[in-house]
Amino acid sequence: MPNAMRRSIFGRLVGIDDNGSFVGEARASEFTFAAAAGAANVCNVTIQAINYEGTSISGVKNLDLWLSDSASGIGLTATTASGTVTCTTGTDLFDFTAKKLKRVQTDATGKIVLEITDTAKTAFKVCYQPNSEVSGAKVGITLAAGNYG
Repeated sequence: MPNAMRRSIFGRLVGIDDNGSFVGEARASEFTFAAAAGAANVCNVTIQAINYEGTSISGVKNLDLWLSDSASGIGLTATTASGTVTCTTGTDLFDFTAKKLKRVQTDATGKIVLEITDTAKTAFKVCYQPNSEVSGAKVGITLAAGNYG
């Protein structure tokens, strides 16, 4: 496994990450996740691409999103949401498994809003794996009943 190397050059972070991938200020290194209650039984999860400096970045990014029961993001949830699981910002490209696993695309600002409708207000782990630049499964957020309207 390569050792991470990151250096600031003229105030901009560049280098190699733990996976051996090039990193730079304008490249997505991670995504931030925030959950907010929407309409009745709806949770809106806002996902934003960020760089290694933690700054939001623009540009269309592809990623896979799935709902899991595992704190480490292993596998799909055993529970299916009672309503829709869809992007209201960004683009749903396709579902691998309905209401559990999908490929999505950010909008031009690097943002996705994933709307989850579930009357049981399940504590899903919203997990992701970008299709480029960053690799490996990651848990973005664990939902709680208070995150649903």
